[in-house]
Amino acid sequence: MRCIRTLLGAGLAALCPIALAHAEVRIGAAGPLTGTMAWFGEQHERGVAMAVAELNAAGGLLGQSIEVVVADDYCDDEQASPRPAS
Repeated sequence: MRCIRTLLGAGLAALCPIALAHAEVRIGAAGPLTGTMAWFGEQHERGVAMAVAELNAAGGLLGQSIEVVVADDYCDDEQASPRPAS
């Protein structure tokens, strides 16, 4: 009985790092997604998505997957505002 508990405990302990090790690295990308410069913002967003896909396919950043948070800055300093960290 004691041997079974020891093996069960060791098995659960071996699985815990796998569950806890998964995390995502979140990075932000701001660009003009609306307005007169939206065409540039679309290209910027595609380029960022392609780079992140390549990095994630190669194992991510320090073993963690990367997620991009995109924000529209309207290409206008009057409308753009700092986005709160999310």
